[in-house]
Parts: sequence; structure tokens; C-alpha cells
Amino acid sequence: MIECLATSNYTLRADVYRPLITQDITGVANKTWLYEETITCSARSILKKSTEDNSTAMEIEERLNQLNSMVKLRCNKIILASRLIVSIRNDDLTIYQENQDPASAGGYNTATIFEVFGGSPIINYDGTIIEYETILKRREIQQITVG
Repeated sequence: MIECLATSNYTLRADVYRPLITQDITGVANKTWLYEETITCSARSILKKSTEDNSTAMEIEERLNQLNSMVKLRCNKIILASRLIVSIRNDDLTIYQENQDPASAGGYNTATIFEVFGGSPIINYDGTIIEYETILKRREIQQITVG
């Protein structure tokens, strides 16, 4: 029941990409990103001076410059740290955060590319995991090779 309530808040979708690392004959490693799945989720920017939940407050005031590039994403599955999140959007295909950095290559199809920064399960009163909260950080290099 509680899990159903949590997932009813998932009004957005996001694409998850996994890495494929290959090595050419000279030994240079090449990373290609493969589409893995589209997840339903909720997302919001981190706009506070801390990512707090009672005693686990982490002061990030020194990182205020980065706050607009960090997003809390909630979904019903864990997202591995090796993944990229791209194209957070609603049902009308409106991009949640379009890449607006003219110095970059424009993200992937104009959507901002996010790296997984960390995450944890959200647990209800009886210890059951009802959803996962993942902190995403805007990737500095807004280019990926998709395979």
C-alpha cells in the first residue's frame, strides 16, 4: 500500500545508460554508452544548503555553485553508480532540465546528462524498502558516445 503511494508520485521518465568499455589494439580504452531502460521517477533540484534528514545533515554550503546542477531522483529501483541518467522528462516530452550551457556540446538530444552521485533506500515503518533516492550531479562533459 505504501509502495503504491510512493510510486504514484512518479510523474516523470528518465533514460538510463550503462557503459560498455572496449580496448583497441593500441590499448586505449573506449567507453560507449548503451541504452538500458526507461524508468518512471520523480525529480527535483537540490535548492537547500544541506541534504538533511535529521542527524544525517551534510553541509554543502561550500558547493552552492553546484546546487543547480544536483538533482534528487526517486524511483522504485536502485540506480548503479556506473550509470548515466539522461532526458528526465514528463509525458508531454518536456525536458526537466535542458542543457543550457553554450560551452558544452548540448547534452544528449538537448537533455542534460547526469552522473549518479550516490543513493539510498527509503524505508517504511516495518523496514520494507518502498523506493530509492538517488542524488544526481550534472556531468561536466555533456557528450557521450551512444552505441
